[in-house]
Amino acid sequence: MSMVEKEKDLIGFAHKVISFRMNVIKACKSKGIDVPTDEQISDYINDYGLHFEDFMADYIEHEGMFRCLKTPLEEFKDEVNSINWGNTPSDEEIISFFNANGNNISLFVRQQNIKDMGSLERKVFLKTIGTLPTEKLVILWNTFIEESTLYGEDSYIYDLSDLEDSKFLGEHMDGEQLKTISNMVIQNDTRFIQWFGLNDNSINAKSEEDIKSIICAYWSEIFERIMLYPSCYNFGVEIYCDGDGSSFFDDVVFPIIAEQVGYIIDGNKGTIKKVEK
Repeated sequence: MSMVEKEKDLIGFAHKVISFRMNVIKACKSKGIDVPTDEQISDYINDYGLHFEDFMADYIEHEGMFRCLKTPLEEFKDEVNSINWGNTPSDEEIISFFNANGNNISLFVRQQNIKDMGSLERKVFLKTIGTLPTEKLVILWNTFIEESTLYGEDSYIYDLSDLEDSKFLGEHMDGEQLKTISNMVIQNDTRFIQWFGLNDNSINAKSEEDIKSIICAYWSEIFERIMLYPSCYNFGVEIYCDGDGSSFFDDVVFPIIAEQVGYIIDGNKGTIKKVEK
């Protein structure tokens, strides 16, 4: 190619770039959105070429090289919409939650699951989550895993403050795994873990929020097992001020069931009252 041909080719390319830029500016103004910088346009052309429709699609949807332009709300909406919902949350619900709670996806999922529960199921869940301390929620989860046999032993949550759990881990973990747990305790004050010893041997710390979210996600199945075999779920919970004699089914679950059929039961006081209709 001669020098004259190269110059003509360069001038032709420059005209195409200028035209591309002007079309982008015009399209952005017509849509009422910010115009990308010259540097962004130049980077796009260098990486992808002069493809106007593709450029605008990526810019508007914040895809490709413009993915980093997404706002925290847009990223949160993407995460919510990636979940396979039974009843898909509306944009209004997502925005309202985000404005109040930020990008707490586990709390959002929990609230959506609660909304879809039946009346009795929801009341028992809310009282369970609101009454039981974390270590008792762990006992409830582990009771469900052991009693139902619906899921593998890997689902068990270990309480590192519990002597039996610590003894079990000490007998079944190797030196590197025990060292990992020690580091988790020292560095992050970890108390609860799941150890996937039957799969990839990963060890995952579980916070209070994690544990509540796990129980919420499986609550429909947990609730059914509680109703089927209530005696299996009557472990001590110590919810009364004197911490004496209270148990999960008798003092958390059953009073709600009794209220459904017209009786107010107070296990702490040992009283029962029929509701006047």
